[in-house]
Amino acid sequence: MEDSMDFIPSGISGDSPVVSCPSNYLLAQRLVSSQSVTTSPLVNSGSSILESTEFHDGLHANVVLANMSHFRDEKFMCDIEIEVEGITFTAHRYVLAAAIPYFHSMFASEMIESRQSRIAIQDIPAVAFQQLLDFAYTSRVHINGDNVQQLLYAASILQMDTVCGACQRFLTQYLTTANCLSIRQFAEQHNCVSLMSSVDDFAMEHFPELRVLPDFMRIPLGHLIDLLRSSDLKVNNEQEVICFL
Repeated sequence: MEDSMDFIPSGISGDSPVVSCPSNYLLAQRLVSSQSVTTSPLVNSGSSILESTEFHDGLHANVVLANMSHFRDEKFMCDIEIEVEGITFTAHRYVLAAAIPYFHSMFASEMIESRQSRIAIQDIPAVAFQQLLDFAYTSRVHINGDNVQQLLYAASILQMDTVCGACQRFLTQYLTTANCLSIRQFAEQHNCVSLMSSVDDFAMEHFPELRVLPDFMRIPLGHLIDLLRSSDLKVNNEQEVICFL
């Protein structure tokens, strides 16, 4: 499948500036300390009442995120290593806890891993973990037909609901009579409720085409009965339903 998409949460821009660490930090500190601190108001209000204002830097969050990603690339202030399938990924504990619920639960618990600087993660493909770790630092993940199932599986384990949702929407867009039954089975195995519902809607809409496919007979009996009893089932005539019941 050649179609793909980049999942970027709303409100996040990919063109965020990266602020470098100042090399003259100590000099700046000396300059600040040498300045006298004034307590007199710069604006003399007199008898008039001045309104207050709140400044909001819309780029601040993007700059912080971009800097953290740059720090990871440079291995600057990294304090944890994650081993997946023999590959070691360096990261920041606070970023993992803030962006990936799986790690937040781990670090906030009394588990031995919460105190370790190196953690091994089982049952997740390294390629998918790399993509999700990149997402934690950049808010971007590339989804295509080759990686969507592994990505959805890994995101489900790491409890990254926004990525799970993006993967499920991607699969829903490309449902066909040839793949919908296998996708339904995958969705059920990983408790992807939204995807299961979308596949069921598709199956009821295309029931006449599905019933002649070899995979149709592999549908679990309980699931098949639910489809046949649905008022949304699209059939040519009622006799088709009676034959199955």
